[in-house]
This record gives sequence, structure tokens and C-alpha cells, in this order.
Amino acid sequence: RRASTRGGHAMALLAWLPALVGCGAGMLLAVRMVEGSALLTSVLAGAILMVLFLLPGRKRSPAAPRARLTALPGGVAPVAEFAREEMGSEELAGSVKAHRHHLLVTSGPPSYWDGEVSTEVVDALGEVAVKGSGLRVTACFSDEATCPTVGSDDDLLIFPDMLHVPKLQPDEAAAAARALLAGKPVPRARPLSGRFIFVCCHGARDDRCGACGPQLVAMLRAVVASRDLAGEVHVYACSHVGGHAYAGNVIAFGRRAPLAAGGGAGGAGGAGDGGAKRTRTRVTGDWYGYVTPARCEDIVEALMDDRVVPDLWRGETRVAPAEHIEHSKIAKASGGRCEGCTCRE
Repeated sequence: RRASTRGGHAMALLAWLPALVGCGAGMLLAVRMVEGSALLTSVLAGAILMVLFLLPGRKRSPAAPRARLTALPGGVAPVAEFAREEMGSEELAGSVKAHRHHLLVTSGPPSYWDGEVSTEVVDALGEVAVKGSGLRVTACFSDEATCPTVGSDDDLLIFPDMLHVPKLQPDEAAAAARALLAGKPVPRARPLSGRFIFVCCHGARDDRCGACGPQLVAMLRAVVASRDLAGEVHVYACSHVGGHAYAGNVIAFGRRAPLAAGGGAGGAGGAGDGGAKRTRTRVTGDWYGYVTPARCEDIVEALMDDRVVPDLWRGETRVAPAEHIEHSKIAKASGGRCEGCTCRE
């Protein structure tokens, strides 16, 4: 051990040798400047010091890889619902019903929600978003300081169109839903930036979501913070999204998915033609099931890398359920990327 220490000291000294030589040369030349030939000596001194400064110095050790977060903040133990027998018992792909727009309304914390969330705005949207309309309506809540709806009720977030309508009145809510159905601009809508993750925490509707959801929200926020993504990735609690048996249920919006030739622009997600060989993309929403705290890092990582997590993936927005199974096979074979899929608007 002593010999190893001496060797380390010797290597450190060699690493600093160029700097030590530079200092010595500078002192010597400074003395020469005092004795005479000041201009020539100054030029030589500057040239020598510049060369020594540019020489490679100490080699820095490579940064240690960032540890993956797999444990809940504060050392909290995962709830028993994450270990229930039904976890992983069903095929997830194809379990999302067809829809084109997901409308999420800020409606207070989950502890305020009854089995059916009912507010004037939610009810007004529900009157238009009838079965078969392609519209889904869900309540949501976030107390993150960086989220675009913090401290506000009755804000409307529209995905995958990436739109935000603040402080909606009931009549405006119905008008917004009708505009979406007609393919027209939504009044007062402003573009929404960033990526969004919604976690079902609707305990009044199902105990499994009520138990799993809050821990997933905490874990996802911890992962976002550890990656310095605060303000770029927003995590919300949300009400029932369907598929309680798959809890924890998570929906992630913001991935850019490839769009088949001839497909539309996909609302705010279209990238334009940009040349015949350029792949067109659209923003989409990915649904996940059987999510545990240990898999939250996978979801955030995939979202930022425009991938999916194949073994947890239930389906996506604007893709028919029958296609989800085929997409799942492709994603599993391509590291989570939907290469070769034929998504069309």
C-alpha cells in the first residue's frame, strides 16, 4: 500500500511538471528583463509560457456514472399493491381505447375527488365528449412550482395537440371540445411546451390506484429532479384513465413518433415535409401499466429519448388498439423505438 502511495505521488508530480517548468522559466526570464534587452526577452518569455500553458496537464478522472434511482425518496417502503399477484399477469399492448384528443382539467388534489369527478367544466366537456367522439376527459392536479397550471383550477390541457387554455368557463369548455371535433382552432388556446407525465391516483375509484399513484408521483419527481429536468418534465396526478388492474397507470406525453408517408401533421406535433427523405413526426401520448417505483427512471429516460418502455407499454394516442400489439412487437425488437410502424393521422 505504501509503494502504491509513493507511485501516486510521483504521477501527480509529473502531471504538474509543465506548470512548474513554466513558473521557473518565467522567473528566470523576469530576471533577464531587468538586466537588459527587455523587449526581446519579454517576447521570448510570452512565447515560452504560452507553449507550456497549452501542453496537456493533469488528466481528470472520468465522471462516475450517475446512480439510477430505484428507491422511493426518504427511504419509504413501496406499498404492498406493487407486489400483488396480478402484476404482469396480462398482455398490456392493446388495452387502450381509441381516442384522438385527451382533455385534462385541473380540478384540485386527488383527496377532493369522488368516485366520479364532477365540476362545471368537467361536466361541460363530458356532454360533448360522448362515447365514440374520440375525446377523453380526465381531471388532474399538480402542485409543482414549475408546472404551467400551478395554483389554478379549471385550466384545460389538450394532448397530443400540446395546447393550454387557462381558467376555462363551462361554456368555453363545450366550445373547445366542439372545436376539436370540427378540426378548428380552440379559442384562447396557447401552445404548451415541455413533456408531461400523468399518474392515476384516483383512490376513490380504486384502491390500487390510490395506493400506487402517490408513490409513483413522488418517485417520478425525484427522477426528474435528479436529471435536472425540472421545468421541462411535469408530473401530475390524474383521475381514472381505465384499467385499474394495470395500476400503477402512467401516461407520458411528449414523445415524437414517426408518421407514415401521407399522414397528417398531428396538430401541433407535425414537423413538416422538410425534404422527401425526412421522416415526419408527431407528438403522441404513451400509456403504461404495471409501473413500479423501480421503473420510473425507465419511463423518464424513454420519454426524453423519444422511445417507449416496451414491456410496460399499453398503447398510444391516435393509434387503433388493434395496431398496438404490432407496434409493441416492433418496439421490443428495436429498443423501444417505433421504427417501421405505419402510424397515420
